[in-house]
Amino acid sequence: MFLIEDVLHAASLSVSGSSRVMIKCFSECFSGIEDLPPTNKPIDGCGLLVDLSGKSRLQHFATWILKLISKCLTEGTLYVEGLIHASFVSSVCSLLCYGDSDLHMACFDFVHIIATVTDYELIPHQNLIRSIITILNLDKEGLPCFRNTTYDSSLGVCLNTLHSSCPEDIVKLTAADLVGVFFGSLWRTKSQQLKVALCGAYVRIAQVCPPHVWKPEHLISALCHPEPCLPLIECFQVAVSTLGPHLFGGIQGNNKNVALLSNENKSIESIRHGQKRSIQDMDNLKIKRQKLNEEIDFTDASIE
Repeated sequence: MFLIEDVLHAASLSVSGSSRVMIKCFSECFSGIEDLPPTNKPIDGCGLLVDLSGKSRLQHFATWILKLISKCLTEGTLYVEGLIHASFVSSVCSLLCYGDSDLHMACFDFVHIIATVTDYELIPHQNLIRSIITILNLDKEGLPCFRNTTYDSSLGVCLNTLHSSCPEDIVKLTAADLVGVFFGSLWRTKSQQLKVALCGAYVRIAQVCPPHVWKPEHLISALCHPEPCLPLIECFQVAVSTLGPHLFGGIQGNNKNVALLSNENKSIESIRHGQKRSIQDMDNLKIKRQKLNEEIDFTDASIE
């Protein structure tokens, strides 16, 4: 498991411009193999010496290692789970900064697996969600070259796992940024998994955050989009149940008008139930009567 931390260190050295980066690994696995090429044989003869010089070599090696670890987690959880620790998971997530699309997908798949078979507390939810938001925010002028349906599907599965399992305080901390990329990403991606993940995240944000954060008025404009999106149905259901149908219909109007409408409805309901008018309601009624009397007097004067 320490190999990932060594690979992350090698990645930082590669970015800094070091001429050659060699890493020694698999000391026990390759200890019995004697016919290794001289370039891959360590001085002490134990393990495997790998040249990670250059960005491409490092990315391919890191991708292969992550896929191997993910396979071990899915097929031999009882033997591997105890070796997983927070530093290791953090190093895997940090590889997103140095990866291509293949390494990104390997990281996404690993996070999904680790969240499924181990303790949620090991995962840096907030940092990972913000990294995904950054990736989604790159598609303002169209999808970046490294993103395709397969990539977005892997990202969507990871986002769905992260956001559905993280604490509410992290949902609140990342809500505004996630809503900021929600609608643009929803219409540009062709991945159904990413659409489901985005809508699932929006639903949870709407359940724990005030309306000004999740901007329900944008849902109304989504109805005009030519391409239907079935996962949005749940977003509308949560919005209506949270705001109430009498507010949701006028959500695009002025907030003051919405509040006034709500207060008037409350006053009407109180009268229906036989309650007395409040002092404020009586004052408003007196003002209306006064204005009405003035209009009548003015009309009578004009007739004379």
